[in-house]
Amino acid sequence: MLIDNSYKTSAVIFPAASTHDDNGSIEQVTPKAVRRRVRTVLLQAREKHEEAHILWEYWTAENSDGFHKPDLARESLTSSIAASKAGVKILNDAMAVVKKDEVKK
Repeated sequence: MLIDNSYKTSAVIFPAASTHDDNGSIEQVTPKAVRRRVRTVLLQAREKHEEAHILWEYWTAENSDGFHKPDLARESLTSSIAASKAGVKILNDAMAVVKKDEVKK
């Protein structure tokens, strides 16, 4: 359902028959292409979420919040925060493209 809703929004965003992709080549904007873009962005964000979650889990499970290996626990938590911020950036960048395309319309 999320992808269907995203497609309805994206149909307004990509009204032209074609657009240029990141490499400058022309790409047909079809419902399938829009769904592929949405899936790609969501997959990238989910991968960062999973990475952040695993690193956070290590920090919380490392026997009393880093009591035995505080440096490793701190590194794990810091890496978790970085992965989380990277996932948020992926989503924010995708939304910025959408907003930019809406303004052009």
